[in-house]
Amino acid sequence: MRRSTIRWCVYIGLIGSLGCASTQSSKTRPKTNDGIVQAGLVAGLQGLTTPKPGEAKVTFAVFGGSELSDADRLNQSLRSMINEELGTLRSHRHRSSRPFIVTTRTDATLPIDLETLVIAAAHQTTLKAATHVAFVRYSGPRLAEEKHLTTALKMVGALSTRPEHLVIDMSTRTVLNSTEWAAWSESPQWMSEQVLPGIEEGPDGITLFTRGMVKYGLPDLEAYGLTPAQARSFFERFQTILSQLRTQKSVKIGDVIQGVELVTCRRDPRAIEGECVGLSTPE
Repeated sequence: MRRSTIRWCVYIGLIGSLGCASTQSSKTRPKTNDGIVQAGLVAGLQGLTTPKPGEAKVTFAVFGGSELSDADRLNQSLRSMINEELGTLRSHRHRSSRPFIVTTRTDATLPIDLETLVIAAAHQTTLKAATHVAFVRYSGPRLAEEKHLTTALKMVGALSTRPEHLVIDMSTRTVLNSTEWAAWSESPQWMSEQVLPGIEEGPDGITLFTRGMVKYGLPDLEAYGLTPAQARSFFERFQTILSQLRTQKSVKIGDVIQGVELVTCRRDPRAIEGECVGLSTPE
């Protein structure tokens, strides 16, 4: 079965997203790796689990060496590319809506449980060797043509250029080395895999769920407590509802999509990032 169709996984509450740090000149703020930026990261981790309604959040982490240590230099080096991608955002509401880079060391102060982020042995070795991490961040309105996301993706590609680099999508948990990232970014599945479905079995039955909808300012989706037969028969409809959900500007409990009412999520909230809506149990 293709990776874009379904991913079997069991998630525990790892982390949320990483927050905004000031992108002012280094002359007017402390160096990137000090405590003020660290506090910003912690605030952002908490922020993804409680996003503002309709606010899109994008976080990719690029792990590597000291070449990723200076956020000011990295932001400056990508400024022309970012401006070319986004152009002039005329709306006052959108003028500051640009992805940016925050960096820090991969030491004990990093508010991420690195041991739980990757499973593959090769990726674990690469992650353990990393000394610095650069986070490509966006937090703000969903831009036309998903420019907030596509620009962030191009920034990740510009950063992950060395064999020792490792990229992690902090919302879907996709983990790729630089070679895998380059191949993935050229594949037809590139955008369709920004949101990934998953399935897990618990004491109340099988749950279908998604990760990554926060990139679009929308809640993730779940169908909770299904029997094996229900899960098999409902999965295709779950995918259809997910596709339609991605076209919406906003959704709320009580809305009906494809004849299915959106209800309150029942899955452990620590297992998801951002908001979540459930689907009424199919008959």
